[in-house]
Amino acid sequence: MPVFEGWFQNPDSTYTLSFGYISMNLEETLHIPLGPDNFIEPREFDGGQPTFFRQIHRSIRRPWNTFMITVPKDFGDKRVVWTIRDHGETYSTPGRITSRNYIVETPLAPARYLQGTASGYAPLMRFAASEPWAQGLTGTRWGPLTARVGEPLEIPVYVNAGETKYEEPESWLYWMLYSGPGDVTFSEEEVEITLTDKQGVGTTSATFSEPGEYVLLVQSIETLRNSFEYHCCWTNGWVAVTVTN
Repeated sequence: MPVFEGWFQNPDSTYTLSFGYISMNLEETLHIPLGPDNFIEPREFDGGQPTFFRQIHRSIRRPWNTFMITVPKDFGDKRVVWTIRDHGETYSTPGRITSRNYIVETPLAPARYLQGTASGYAPLMRFAASEPWAQGLTGTRWGPLTARVGEPLEIPVYVNAGETKYEEPESWLYWMLYSGPGDVTFSEEEVEITLTDKQGVGTTSATFSEPGEYVLLVQSIETLRNSFEYHCCWTNGWVAVTVTN
């Protein structure tokens, strides 16, 4: 089921709409390709949404804020609608910027999140030591990398705790398949990193079942994994991979 998570204004006065999804499937990951069963309207915003929808996971209840759509500064009261059809049912969610109740503050969270397990700061992330740090929902993109069917592709993720409130911070990475023609197996779907001087590296290997173009999504959150339940604060990373035989 598609979910509109919220919106925020960008420095150039455009707006970003954030979407995620709720899986009601306990046993299998669903593959719903782009097209009549998985589309966004207006069509100018179609094509960047996920095509794989994983079953309910033991660590997080659902994937939050998995992709963003930027709309112009004069978007007004118009809507961006994501629709998914599966097993004869149609699910749609409208994204709009007309309600302040849906404002997402990123990468820093308001004071109400600075309690319990959530620190209120999204980790900084990058995929190479030479790359600039990225932070927050809009995150960073890497690739395309190249791989062969059945051969593991090692992918490192560099994490920086930034302005954390914790003296000995940790970071948790969660990997998932975002889109592609086949399945992906991760050597470690969840990676916990103990940071030294607020920095560390977490590595997983991805093995692909079929050739084609894939996108993987990794989300990094500070400290305890159940901070996801606070809807704050993490950083997204999308990795494009071209797989051949």
